[in-house]
Amino acid sequence: LWQSGRAAPTNVRQAVHTLRDRLEPKRAKHGRSSFVSVRRGGYELEIANIWFDADDFEASSRTGLAAMQADDPEAAEPALTRASALYKGDFLADEPYAEWAFAERDRLRDLAAKVLRALAEIKLATDDLDLAAEHLQRLAELEPYDLDAQRELLALMLRRGRHADAHRRYELVRRRYRRAFGEDPDLALAGLNGNR
Repeated sequence: LWQSGRAAPTNVRQAVHTLRDRLEPKRAKHGRSSFVSVRRGGYELEIANIWFDADDFEASSRTGLAAMQADDPEAAEPALTRASALYKGDFLADEPYAEWAFAERDRLRDLAAKVLRALAEIKLATDDLDLAAEHLQRLAELEPYDLDAQRELLALMLRRGRHADAHRRYELVRRRYRRAFGEDPDLALAGLNGNR
């Protein structure tokens, strides 16, 4: 990584200097870094000064889902809404082949699905069908082969009188499912129509 021999310490110092400049472009030329500190024998990243969106997403998700478990949707909604806003897509999406990130990516995606499902449940309970539809749409895109999510979205589309949208969505799900699994999904618009 740093090459061997005499150049290695210089290369490390240069890399740390560049990192500090990128993290704190307005830091005084020889000022102390809030993020990378010199320690005897090396460097240390000051974790306490760093905000990670994934950590904030997880904490907000856990708070909101715990409130839902306690049957307190009013307390759950702000935390779940924050979590939903923080989840912008797959963890380290710009590193799709980084094997070390696969498990974390899947875990956070599963958590996002739970958040979206809970938000949709809250909005359906208060008859806020537009926001419920937004959450179910995101859930259906996040989990394209989750037939329960697709069913919920289709049923809501029909309930809202969005028959053409429901038909297009159904055809999309059917094509995706057939392409992935070689068979049609166990899903029919006619069965959902009675749920209006």
